[in-house]
Amino acid sequence: MSAARMPGSIWPFAHGPHFCLGVHLARLEAQAAVHAAVTRLPGLSLDPERPSAPRGLVFRKPSSLHVRWDPVLSDPVLSDPVRPDPEA
Repeated sequence: MSAARMPGSIWPFAHGPHFCLGVHLARLEAQAAVHAAVTRLPGLSLDPERPSAPRGLVFRKPSSLHVRWDPVLSDPVLSDPVRPDPEA
């Protein structure tokens, strides 16, 4: 690494001779994290009123993801219409 390197000239996960060898592991970790969140939080979904369009030439990604939380879908007692209300 050079001390004379220009600030802002770092391209993580870029291309060419300095392509990050850990990019595949990072993508796999991100995929596992999203899968775990969706599996463990069934009431979590993307907010259709606030869509996120992908941006960028090299890295096509949204700048943010807006989500909604529906607690009824997360609670098996509340989401099952056959079960009686536990408060009754």
